[in-house]
Amino acid sequence: MIPLEDNVSDIIGKAQRGLRISDTELAEKARVSSQKIRKLREGDFDELALLRIAPVLGLAGRALCELAKNEWHPKKIDERDGLAQFHTQYHGMAVNAYLVWDPASRAAAAFDTGADCSEMVRVAKGSCRGLAASARGNRRASLHSGARVSSGRGINR
Repeated sequence: MIPLEDNVSDIIGKAQRGLRISDTELAEKARVSSQKIRKLREGDFDELALLRIAPVLGLAGRALCELAKNEWHPKKIDERDGLAQFHTQYHGMAVNAYLVWDPASRAAAAFDTGADCSEMVRVAKGSCRGLAASARGNRRASLHSGARVSSGRGINR
């Protein structure tokens, strides 16, 4: 089972910010109070409110409810050539990171670097000829452990 980085409150907040929807606007469109929106973001579970705001935010209501009730967790991805996933902790929070590469050319890219990227760097050195910039800026960790970072854009062996 993969530990999740975001809870329902985080997902609601990120969706609102991404869509630039204020609490007032979301409340009007979803027909719930602004107070209820704030309560949801504070972690108070209300199934009806979640089902009302989900479509406004482009989210799946039932999936959001399952997540809020801790009834759903993603399964770990089976190992396969060209994909590696890493799970680290950062101040008690789960941080997931992924390394993908083309087995033929060995070109690679990282999605996040996790809180501690030493294992990612070890895998990248063994499986990849270089690593493109992380797809998500991450100031929690820097790519080091003997890897050479060129212009802040990647790892070269």
